[in-house]
Amino acid sequence: FSKGGYVGLPVVVAAHRLGIPVVIHESDMTLGLANKISKNYADYVCTAFSDTARTLPNGIFTGTPIRRELAFGKKSKTLAECGFEGNRAILLVTGGSLGAQFLNGLVRKHLDELLEEFDVIHLCGKGNLDPSIHKKGYFQAEFCDHMEDYYAAAEYVLSRAGSNTINEIAFLQKPALLIPLPKGNSRGDQIENAKYFEKLGLALVLFQEDAAPFVSSVSKLRREKPRL
Repeated sequence: FSKGGYVGLPVVVAAHRLGIPVVIHESDMTLGLANKISKNYADYVCTAFSDTARTLPNGIFTGTPIRRELAFGKKSKTLAECGFEGNRAILLVTGGSLGAQFLNGLVRKHLDELLEEFDVIHLCGKGNLDPSIHKKGYFQAEFCDHMEDYYAAAEYVLSRAGSNTINEIAFLQKPALLIPLPKGNSRGDQIENAKYFEKLGLALVLFQEDAAPFVSSVSKLRREKPRL
């Protein structure tokens, strides 16, 4: 079984040549380079998106595995940790495990405007805390090892568009504004992921290249509440 990546590719080829059945999984809308090659040696290609499976003769739509713990978060734990009173809507900002410099800058630039509507939980990534910010209703952390509690507290999510994160958001039915990683910084997989979720009505999408309407997009998220 392979999830792709340059390390997985030679293993897949070797297994195929030895007659060992091969199953691969693609998390994104489009196959990464390793999986584009691996699919020719795989018995089955499991996909996170149904449209992806339909383009492959050996494709099977399985979705993305979701940790069971995510369904059992405790909002009260998050309110206590963040010092929130619980009487305002909470916006959860996450840029993935390493954070996202662009999202961090955008949120901090417009923080006062965001705090007019929301309490904000900002997961900014390792080494990206700003100790100079002390505002009521704003909580920042490098990362979180109990995301289920943060998700339970959040009514809205601002996020990049990595497959695992957006599938968690959809599973938990959280209205989301997605700002995908631009193509110049990736192969464009997050853009395709975000467009797919937008097409299904599961999220609003704002592109990094045209992020001027950021605050109004977050407000629109609250008004329209795209969700499953």
